[in-house]
Amino acid sequence: MPKTAKSKNKTDEIPVSAPPADAPQVEPSTEAIAQRAYEIFLERGGTHGNDSDDWLQAELELRAKTR
Repeated sequence: MPKTAKSKNKTDEIPVSAPPADAPQVEPSTEAIAQRAYEIFLERGGTHGNDSDDWLQAELELRAKTR
C-alpha cells in the first residue's frame, strides 16, 4: 500500500511515491572518484597500500551524494 501525505481533510489524501524505477541514476565520473580517492589518500597521511580502499570509499561517498 503506498504511503500518503495527510492533509487536514482525510478525503484529500495524496499518494506519495518514490521516483520511478526507470529514473536515470547519476553515477559519479571516474575523474570525480579519482579526485576524492586522492583526497582520502592525503587525509590518511599519504601512506601507500590502500588505493583500493580509498577508491571504494570515494565511490561510496560520491554515490551517496547523488541519491
